Amino acid sequence: MATVIFKGFVSAFFVILLTIQANAQTLARPVAVVNDSIITQYDLDNRIALAIASSGLPNDPQTRQKTQKQVMQSLINEVLQLQEARKVGINIGPTDVDATIARIAKQNGTDLKTFLQQMRTAGVGPSTLRQQIKAQMSWVQLVGRRLGSQVQVTDEEVNRNVLRLQQNKGRTERRLAEIFLPSDQNGSFEAANQTIQVILQELRNRKSFGAIAQQFSQSATAASGGDLGWVMEGQLAPEVERALTGSQKGFVTKPVKTPNGVYIYAVRGTRQIGVGSTVELAAVKQLVIPIAGDLKSAAGQQALAQAYGVSESVRSCAEFDNAMATLGGSGTEDRGMVEMSSFPAELAKLLRGLPIGRPTPPIPAPNGAAVLIVCDRQTRTENTSIEPGKIKRQLQEERLSVLAQRFLRDLRRQAYIDLRI
Repeated sequence: MATVIFKGFVSAFFVILLTIQANAQTLARPVAVVNDSIITQYDLDNRIALAIASSGLPNDPQTRQKTQKQVMQSLINEVLQLQEARKVGINIGPTDVDATIARIAKQNGTDLKTFLQQMRTAGVGPSTLRQQIKAQMSWVQLVGRRLGSQVQVTDEEVNRNVLRLQQNKGRTERRLAEIFLPSDQNGSFEAANQTIQVILQELRNRKSFGAIAQQFSQSATAASGGDLGWVMEGQLAPEVERALTGSQKGFVTKPVKTPNGVYIYAVRGTRQIGVGSTVELAAVKQLVIPIAGDLKSAAGQQALAQAYGVSESVRSCAEFDNAMATLGGSGTEDRGMVEMSSFPAELAKLLRGLPIGRPTPPIPAPNGAAVLIVCDRQTRTENTSIEPGKIKRQLQEERLSVLAQRFLRDLRRQAYIDLRI
């Protein structure tokens, strides 16, 4: 009898061992070769997880399948950027990379350690995030070093633009952001169209345009959340202007197809050229009460009850400070004086309606429940004067962006790329 049990145990052990080996071999399987670098299935899986976690897309098989090809293109670009940076001696150290990740963590209301743990929970290895940040930082340095001297803006060009803006004083200009997904090397839009479907659905669900742009856009503006700055009506291609006709702040266009790829534009603001505008500001503090596990659990219900208690009992910013000190977890912070336009539309509406010193009801937050309070309100007149120095910088940035896109396209054309999926 003991012999039979032992044999059964040995058989089960070898089945488990073979399964582990098979999974390891699958993860280590090359899915692409880029010059002398290999991208494995593990690299791709982690990069998809990072894109989904950072952009707020649903983490389901359908989303992963639809975004896989576009994420692969991003991975290939990053490998090429790092390879080219190494050729000229650019090597971003781990300290600089971690400092950048720490700033991202702070923007998300947490610290570096907690942020990295959140990434691990989402299935993202720290090396994947560091690789992406290192590629972005290396590319910025490389573009500046290799292409910066090629960007020439003359005084005559600046003066022409100043004159054009003066002649159009009072006309509308929009602050735009973009998401650009290129066609593949064969001119096919299949990968771009699949990812666009997922992006549009999530934008309808009010996911952050900037976060999605950072992970999926292939434009040089991706690192800044797709921000294009202020653009006067009539300056863009006719098909883009048609898509933006009559648009106001918060508007997102339908996909605009061009020979090079597909664009989506978001309107972040509108104003009149050369006419001052008023910016609404609020001094906001944020308390996040951590919730471990499921909201329906005993611990979750207790934390939620504490959040409701703060919302119903606090009647001044001083009392709110005490609650922050005693109950606050990761994400608790004094945000200072911030523009109301930086908040999602529904939250901004809620904050506008609050009396000063009265907190909001609990609001869902990563790993907790947030309560916010407004301690002061101000307005600021935004300077929209026509300044030659500002115009020159904008022209330089636009031209450098175009050169960077061409540079990356040339790197792809010259590279040996073997896709195996």
